Amino acid sequence: MTNNVLPIFDTHAHLNLLLDEIGGAPESKKQKLIKRLETGRFPKDFVLPELNGRSIQMTGVVLPGTNAASSCRCIELAAESQLFHAAVGIHPNGFEHLNDAEWKEIETLAERSDAAAIGETGLDLYHDKTPLSVQIEYLERHFALSAKTGKAVIVHCRDAWESMQPLLEKWAQHLPKVVIHAFSDSPEYAKFCVQKGFYVSFAGSLTYRNVKFAPLWESCKVVPLEQLLVETDSPFLVPHPFRGRLECNEPTLSAAVVFRLAELRCEDAEVISERTSQNAKRLFVR
Repeated sequence: MTNNVLPIFDTHAHLNLLLDEIGGAPESKKQKLIKRLETGRFPKDFVLPELNGRSIQMTGVVLPGTNAASSCRCIELAAESQLFHAAVGIHPNGFEHLNDAEWKEIETLAERSDAAAIGETGLDLYHDKTPLSVQIEYLERHFALSAKTGKAVIVHCRDAWESMQPLLEKWAQHLPKVVIHAFSDSPEYAKFCVQKGFYVSFAGSLTYRNVKFAPLWESCKVVPLEQLLVETDSPFLVPHPFRGRLECNEPTLSAAVVFRLAELRCEDAEVISERTSQNAKRLFVR
């Protein structure tokens, strides 16, 4: 890579959901999206002003499942481009109606060579759709699956750190690698993650200018480069300055997170893009 081309690895993009949102024939919209990603083009040909004439090159995109059906679809999508890497798991809001057959399917998918990671899983008390006891049971099942397969586990935590932290303490020494996805909490929790050796991924929310995000701006400063990741959580969390201009987020826009990290951390965007790409490759490229 030269300084005129920034490598970008989006560690969390629900492309199965994004494709459902994009209009057009299924095969056509899929191929158009893949071409945008493989050529480093932003949706609607928008351009980030911070690029200043430079371009981006996508080096990878992780496609996380949220249930058995979407995990299967992520594996199918991953076969469509060398950029894609599938993760298989069940989102915490999907645990309540989970049955044994679906969980067994996740276990089977996790053993496949084309499943790069376990997740997305975790705890979510914001939506409060599933009893906490059930969320904890299945989160620990995912942790056990990560330990068994040797694959990284992608962790979702929303309004649940008081319950999550003891579980991470309990399992940390057994887990090969842990990714805290779309980190949105305080510097104290970020420091805990760093001390445990977890990777911390930042998404579009880091780019938001509302003062309520100030603790998050501080959190990104405590994560060392070797544990730092970027993501979009596509099609969600459209970054600034594209909020209100785009209905859906796309993986190329994780470049906006790279530039925001550079701004907040007083570091070069080139260094952050290179290091976050390298970190992601170590985690997900098998």
